[in-house]
Amino acid sequence: PEQIQAIERSSRSDRRFMCHALPTGAGKSLVGISLAKMLGYRVAYLTSTKGLQRQLEIDFGPSGLVDIRGQNNYRCAVLMDEGRTGKCDYGPCHAGFQCDKYKGGCAYYDAVRDAASADMVVTNYAYWVRAHRMYPEKDSPLGTFDMLVLDEVHDAPDELSEALSFTI
Repeated sequence: PEQIQAIERSSRSDRRFMCHALPTGAGKSLVGISLAKMLGYRVAYLTSTKGLQRQLEIDFGPSGLVDIRGQNNYRCAVLMDEGRTGKCDYGPCHAGFQCDKYKGGCAYYDAVRDAASADMVVTNYAYWVRAHRMYPEKDSPLGTFDMLVLDEVHDAPDELSEALSFTI
């Protein structure tokens, strides 16, 4: 019953921001995804943990939800072709070398393109904040969204603070 009430309340509201404080197991994720689908919105679903991100991908991947993470979550195809191991964040393209896999064959950039063309995207706060620090919204490689779902929203201030902090 909480899911139906939350979806109905949100779909009828003219407010810019909505907050649903539903108990554990009430189906907050289903509410967010259902609302986006029902209204025809392009949605970005942010989580605080990669574990929850993975769970959402399992639960809603068949409905079109696409997962995007930072470069350190993808293997570098160039390094693999050379018989070496390494993640995309340490690939040769970060040292100024032209990468022939950038337009196809790079696990990370292929995932970015998939996310950019998807109606539903799940990512973590750290990736979202970093992507939007690097690019203005209109130039973001993920594009623009109609709806943003902040799961575990109580973690958002700490995630933002972490992104804005620096160490001397």
